[in-house]
Amino acid sequence: MVRAVRFMWTMNNGDIPCDKEICHSRGNTTCVTLDHIKPMAHKENMADMKNKGRGSTNDQRGDKSSSTKLSRDKVIDIREMYRTCDMTHQNIADIFGVSRETVSYIIENKTWKQ
Repeated sequence: MVRAVRFMWTMNNGDIPCDKEICHSRGNTTCVTLDHIKPMAHKENMADMKNKGRGSTNDQRGDKSSSTKLSRDKVIDIREMYRTCDMTHQNIADIFGVSRETVSYIIENKTWKQ
């Protein structure tokens, strides 16, 4: 399975260079118009995304993120369950419908920092 934008680029221009990813020059990530997409280094793509006011580089984190599955209250519950219950990260992940890694990162304060 491959994203439509990557498929369109590859079908029309060949392989995407291994050190590049597809950048949407107009900021519309659903657009697959060849004139609006181009390969770009990750660092450049992230800077471009920030300049367009998109993505988590613009403090769209936690409850502000449109892709979040958790609320701040659920994160607090996850940490409390881990602290007070004899449960594995996977058990907690299953309850909240997220990955074990997500729970681990929350407990280790790598994400949803306190």
